[in-house]
Parts: sequence; structure tokens; C-alpha cells
Amino acid sequence: MELENVQLIPPGMQSPAAIAETLRGLGAPELCYVVSELQDLDRKTITLDRALDMVVGRQMGTIIICSPNLAFFEAEGPNVRFILRR
Repeated sequence: MELENVQLIPPGMQSPAAIAETLRGLGAPELCYVVSELQDLDRKTITLDRALDMVVGRQMGTIIICSPNLAFFEAEGPNVRFILRR
């Protein structure tokens, strides 16, 4: 299976601040769109920092869409976080 567009975030880089810095380095804007199991976040447009603060570590399936070519995925397991790029 080809996974060149999926980047696993290393354990030492999984804080909200580190993830935000990585995403911004890849061109993420200030606002993002969230699709989440978390009802208070699902289908909302909010700041990247706030979204990451609310999602990272909750182990609830969430995609934070930064642009058509860049997203963050929080899986339902511990320390399973990815950056998705096209």
C-alpha cells in the first residue's frame, strides 16, 4: 500500500504546539475546518491552535482540514496522529 502522502507524527512531536508548527511550515492557514466525533467541534471552522488544543490526546476520530491539500488526523488510539498531504 502506498503511503507517501501520509506522515506519521513522531512521539516527541505530538504536542498541539509542535503539530501546529509543522502544519504552518507546510502552509496551513489560521482557520481550519473540523470533522470530528466530538459533537462540539464537528463541522466547525475554528483556529488551527484551538482545534489542535481540543483534539490532540482525546483519541476521538477527527480530521482537521487546513486546505484542500493538507490535513491532520487524530485516530481513536493512543499516539496515532498523521499529517495528510496531497
